[in-house]
Amino acid sequence: AFVSKKPVMAVSAKRSARSMTMKVAAPASEVLGLGKSIPSGLYLIMSVLAFGLGGFSVAQSNLFNTLSADSVNPQFVVGSLMLPISWGLHVASWIQKQNGK
Repeated sequence: AFVSKKPVMAVSAKRSARSMTMKVAAPASEVLGLGKSIPSGLYLIMSVLAFGLGGFSVAQSNLFNTLSADSVNPQFVVGSLMLPISWGLHVASWIQKQNGK
């Protein structure tokens, strides 16, 4: 069988601090759609509330025990979906703060 002697992928072990920085400014507030006029502070409050509710739901859902149809509470499953939503709200807050809103 034919095997290529070329390296498949070159890996550089050395990374500079510059390569880890963002080279583009924050996007315009228009990327938030209907939320473009919501102030940064309100996004932050909503993010903290969503994170708290999501964290509480995950903690109460008892994920470390055996899951069965009787042990799963649908309210906690839906509440746990607030964790990724809190991340999105956090990013929206950062965008608004970078744009001075």
